[in-house]
Amino acid sequence: MSTEQIPSSKKRKRATKEKQHIREHALKRAKSSHDQTQPVSDGQNASAEKKALPVEKILPEPIFSEVGKQILEKKEKHAKRKVKSWRISEPIGGRFLNMKPIFTKDEKYIIVATYHSILIYSTATSLLVRSLPCNENDTICSYALSSTNETNLYMGISSGTIYLWDWVERKRLTQWHHNTPLISFIVSEPAAGEDDIIHTLERNGKSKNGTLIKSYIPIKGESIPNRVTLFKTSSNIHYFQVLLGGKIIFATSDDHFVVGTIEKESESATSKDSYRWRVVNATDPITCFDVRISTQLATSTHKKKKLKRSIPIVDLITGGAKGEILVYNNIINSLTGIEQSGQQGNSNVMPRRLHWHREAVGTVRWSLDGNYVISGGMETVLVLWQLDTNQKQMLPHLTAAIDGLTVSPSGSSYAVKLADNSIMVLSTTELMPKAHFSGIQSQFFSEKEGPELRETVNSQIQNQSDPLRIFWRLSSVLNPSNPNQLLIAVSPGQSRLESNSIRTSPFLQTFDISSSHHVSRQALARNNVTNFNIGPDHKRLVDPDVILMRMSYDGQWLATVEEWQPSRSQEDPEEDRLDLEVYLKFWLWNPEKDCWMLETRIDSPHQLSGSSFCTRILDLATSPSDIKFSTIGGDGVVRIWRPKTRYRDGRVVRGGDPKGMITWSCQYSIELEKAVEIVDADLELRSATLPIAGKLAFSGDGSVLAASQDFASSATQTLVTFIDTSVGEVKFTRAGLHASGLAALTFVKQYLVILSEALSVWDTVNDSLTYGFTFQIPPLPPHERERMAHLAGNEAEGTFAVALPVIPVDAEKPTWNLKQAFSKVMVFRPENPEPLFSSRISHVVTSLLPLPSKGYLTVDAAAEIRVLTPKTAVLPFVAQGLTMDLPLESTDAEPSTVEETEAVNGDEGMVEEEVEVESDNGKQVELLTFEDDDKPVVRAQQLTEIFDVGPSFALPPVRELFKAVVGLYGRKSRKKAVGEVRA
Repeated sequence: MSTEQIPSSKKRKRATKEKQHIREHALKRAKSSHDQTQPVSDGQNASAEKKALPVEKILPEPIFSEVGKQILEKKEKHAKRKVKSWRISEPIGGRFLNMKPIFTKDEKYIIVATYHSILIYSTATSLLVRSLPCNENDTICSYALSSTNETNLYMGISSGTIYLWDWVERKRLTQWHHNTPLISFIVSEPAAGEDDIIHTLERNGKSKNGTLIKSYIPIKGESIPNRVTLFKTSSNIHYFQVLLGGKIIFATSDDHFVVGTIEKESESATSKDSYRWRVVNATDPITCFDVRISTQLATSTHKKKKLKRSIPIVDLITGGAKGEILVYNNIINSLTGIEQSGQQGNSNVMPRRLHWHREAVGTVRWSLDGNYVISGGMETVLVLWQLDTNQKQMLPHLTAAIDGLTVSPSGSSYAVKLADNSIMVLSTTELMPKAHFSGIQSQFFSEKEGPELRETVNSQIQNQSDPLRIFWRLSSVLNPSNPNQLLIAVSPGQSRLESNSIRTSPFLQTFDISSSHHVSRQALARNNVTNFNIGPDHKRLVDPDVILMRMSYDGQWLATVEEWQPSRSQEDPEEDRLDLEVYLKFWLWNPEKDCWMLETRIDSPHQLSGSSFCTRILDLATSPSDIKFSTIGGDGVVRIWRPKTRYRDGRVVRGGDPKGMITWSCQYSIELEKAVEIVDADLELRSATLPIAGKLAFSGDGSVLAASQDFASSATQTLVTFIDTSVGEVKFTRAGLHASGLAALTFVKQYLVILSEALSVWDTVNDSLTYGFTFQIPPLPPHERERMAHLAGNEAEGTFAVALPVIPVDAEKPTWNLKQAFSKVMVFRPENPEPLFSSRISHVVTSLLPLPSKGYLTVDAAAEIRVLTPKTAVLPFVAQGLTMDLPLESTDAEPSTVEETEAVNGDEGMVEEEVEVESDNGKQVELLTFEDDDKPVVRAQQLTEIFDVGPSFALPPVRELFKAVVGLYGRKSRKKAVGEVRA
């Protein structure tokens, strides 16, 4: 008898048995998975569990009954016809490498790099005009402009390959392969000839310690260059610099620096035997250095004739981990004099000391004329040292710590690299900003760079932090009113000297994904970025941390959850939990000021009843159809928050708003079922029974709110509570829907998707389990898994996505191998357990968000954004801003006019012709003529005359500026508009 011929009563009985069988099977699988995923202790031998499982084994066979499998087969056949392949975009954004920015010779562009692409920005418009990507599995470690051809750019890959690009035409010209991993390289101008000389800093084979300095002349057509090893050491060289085409080489290690010189001018810079190497010990770990070369005339007697020759004078400056700056004037001649005098060692080299920085020096540079030294560090202050007068000039209160600085070729600008993943171009005369470039400022993971810092504030923070916290979930949201904008809770900055130490996130960054451009940053909590933030016990003061963030469906309201807790090193750890401060804040968007304005702050929204103990807010959710937020706290209570008009003595409080001021309050408070009821117990016993995790999810129409908790005891039964949001009452409670280790909930149409140690898809209409399975990934502690696993549902498309971290354990010692960590991202339909899309992301995903239409957006631990969409869907906002390069001529001091932009886009009625005329100085100049007589031609010079009339705070009224611009575009045009020829 087929299933269609079974009577309805028998169908119901069979369905009831199937549900019971599925629940028992799910609980059994979840329990066994929980036993298998316990953390490995130091004394256990679990080598099999320490190995990272293949990606293909992450999805085992799902759980189904026999009849359920038959129904599934029909659904799969129907779904396969509709399933379309998906795609994942190239990385967007990324963290700037810890290298100094490079100015082009004309100073119109600045070149920086992320892990996967080299970016060229315009200094006139601060816009991204070029992006040179590397291969999918490559990682960029260094880059440099050619010394013989200003349009050529070298790109170094950490695996050992160097590519040559024409960055103007965006073409890859050639490449050279190395046999050893590459750390960095420098391109130096040869003394004679037309070819560049490349000096590389490489690792000593497979050894973790030891570095090599090699040199060669790159020749096109030779894929494997003939390199010469110039210097080999067992210590790690962090930075090096090459002068005079390779005749002088400086390199620094942890506690010493090395100087290599060619004694005879006739010897080659690519010969090992030509160099003489000297080692100078330092009293402090060297965090940065710079070398400057000048010449002076000297008279020598040769065969009774006086000859004048130029002698190079080399000045060295170093920055230390304790804030000292050492100036070594004429260092090479000083070392030579010590050797000639017969003294042992180089300890008699006496540098000049400059000391103002209280922490490690982030950067130090010579000015172009050598009269000034520019330095910066963790104090967010740029210091200019005038060496002749011993005076200091300071530029304080920058947005973050200073990590690097570059002086432009003409000496008129400084490019300051800040720890918040931004670069600011300053004029050297007024120290006023001229351009600003910024990437995503979220927390990121990077390999250890620079010397080992001991007994410093940064090293103490790093030793106290959880190594896996760098991968915790990021507070982020897409703006519903403007999907191009991504809002992220970010830290004040992550300096290269701090490595992967954890910083809180008290700031809100708005990032435009379409143009890969930073929009704004504002403070959401109190912070000590530019203040003296070291306590009397020499520990860093902790800033509040924004841990949760949601936005209303109309994009007008923003809700944030903020936590602050004293550091355990400052207070008694046992009393630490009593000092927790939790704030729930509601922000309203102000279009006039272009920022979020705080409307309501609620202190301790989930305070334990009968005590002053404040519990954490475990999750925050927003209604998809109404201005309403919901929170679930550690006290086991769900609260629904709504806005209302503020009244005083029966009258509306208007304040600055004519419609009246708005305040937020708790509309409903729903107490969930507790694991154990304890009456008249002390605080310690009550807090031990509180939930350790809690999750919320609104249905698609916002009428139902699902809430669930997870407790420390694995024997506690898990419950999912369904709440009617209109009346604030519990309508239904379901047990056994998920295993322990609750990570996320989401609704997709009629299905409730639950992510814990297992993935469960529950049909709420039929009250049945559609499918579920466990994930076989390397074990993580429960509190880490809850913060690192991601689930997002796209109600409009009817899909959901899961992102799971895969962090292998080092086989040599029981520690996490963070360098090999990655994430597996999968997209499902709730009716089908077969993934629509599955991909490996090379870094751990820290945020997973649904797009407004189709697809998902991910942010990872490398501060990179990727977009997952079906191939048939139009790639959203991302493609237009990143796959098209802007014309270089339109990004300099003369931006494109409206007519030029329309001509490029191919609009009809506008014909663009190029006319070459000869100027008074004989140079060929390209001008534009237009055959359309109805549209005026507006030159950039005319717009400059309107806007460039003074600083921003002294501009004329907006009305006058608007009239002037409209006057230009509203006037009649000539038959042929020919631009003026500049001298």
